[in-house]
Amino acid sequence: MSLSQAVYRWSTRKKIAGKIGNPVFALAKYEKIFRITIPIGGAGLILISTELDVNLIKTVEKVIEIKNKYF
Repeated sequence: MSLSQAVYRWSTRKKIAGKIGNPVFALAKYEKIFRITIPIGGAGLILISTELDVNLIKTVEKVIEIKNKYF
């Protein structure tokens, strides 16, 4: 259910990309975790759940670096 909701939210972000630019990643904070969503390819997404004490920017930059290398 969480993955299908992430895909729906991402498609909504893409609809407004012409006005504000293409989305690079999205972040949601919950009581116990962070949820990071990063697009790959056409409709693909990388969905990451982390603990709250993680360095978010460093994590996102590393995942994007790996994504760009392989996709």
